[in-house]
Amino acid sequence: MERATSTNDKRYVVQFTNLYQDRNSGTKLSKEYNSVDIRPLPPPQPPRKFKVGDIVEAYFDDGWYEGKIDQVLDDDRYIFRMSSMFLLFGVNQLRLHRTWLNGNWVPPLDESELAVEKTKEKEEEFSEGAHVEVTNIDGDGSNQAWFAATIVKPVGNNRYLIRFETLRTEDDTGFLEKEMDSSHIRPPPPHIPVPDQFKMFDHVEVLYKGGWWKGVIAEVLPDDSKYLVFLANYDKLECKHSDLRPRQGSIDEN
Repeated sequence: MERATSTNDKRYVVQFTNLYQDRNSGTKLSKEYNSVDIRPLPPPQPPRKFKVGDIVEAYFDDGWYEGKIDQVLDDDRYIFRMSSMFLLFGVNQLRLHRTWLNGNWVPPLDESELAVEKTKEKEEEFSEGAHVEVTNIDGDGSNQAWFAATIVKPVGNNRYLIRFETLRTEDDTGFLEKEMDSSHIRPPPPHIPVPDQFKMFDHVEVLYKGGWWKGVIAEVLPDDSKYLVFLANYDKLECKHSDLRPRQGSIDEN
């Protein structure tokens, strides 16, 4: 970070750590900010338990976003609500929302926290026959969609043989099987209410080609029950309301 000009001591040019102006060349994004829009990094916070309605921040898409706890699930997982978007996060990707005010954090950092009890890691994260969702990872490593699948068996080194529930083999003799790393597998998302109507720029998932594809509402069409959606693979798709759900994240997805 450096001052924007020699005559203005209240503006700074900052360089982002995880945002890029050109990812191919590795050039990181720089931007000018007023000093009132800059704060110190908050000290690390130990994991804690949250309750419904808590105002928190979730690490998502390379930044910390403010929202609130909508549901408390098992295994230290939470449904995080941000505007009309619902996301599933583990406790390690959440922190209590705090404000930097007059040189102090509010609420203060020494506030009593409800510590999360550490539990022993299970030898296998997913059991045979478990219903899960798995990613389709494209050539540049980005996750574009989630597909329903069943765990056939663990194969070691945090990898599993899975059987898709909607994708079939080329000769149509059965459902496609594939070996996948556990980082590309998640439990089926819990039921999340779907709004009566989506708005432009809402982040959604679209039922398309047998999976739930990430997308953004680009246009609400005149009959209010159809939408034009830009998908993560750059396709443009006209969708019915019944084929959409709020975008859902996972514990390991940013």
